Amino acid sequence: MKILLLAMTIIAIGCGDFKQDNVKPHIPGTYTKRIINEYNSGNDTLIIHQTSNNVFRITRRLAISKIREGKQMPIKRIVEVWIAIYNENEQVLNET
Repeated sequence: MKILLLAMTIIAIGCGDFKQDNVKPHIPGTYTKRIINEYNSGNDTLIIHQTSNNVFRITRRLAISKIREGKQMPIKRIVEVWIAIYNENEQVLNET
């Protein structure tokens, strides 16, 4: 009888709608990419910070130096800030 009750409990839990979002907790962080080729060198960085339940602030920091005729040009720095809303159904960030 105990085995039957345990089996029924396991089946009920398995059939339940327990949707857990495994993506959202892993979104915040710092993501960097090193850029180096024959025309440019620099760094591109995304900093993603969760500001509230489904709202994220994304800061992009780009530092890039063009290479012209083998010479490195002065570094150009760009900072952009975006706000994004997390779509729980599609598990993506949508810029607002």
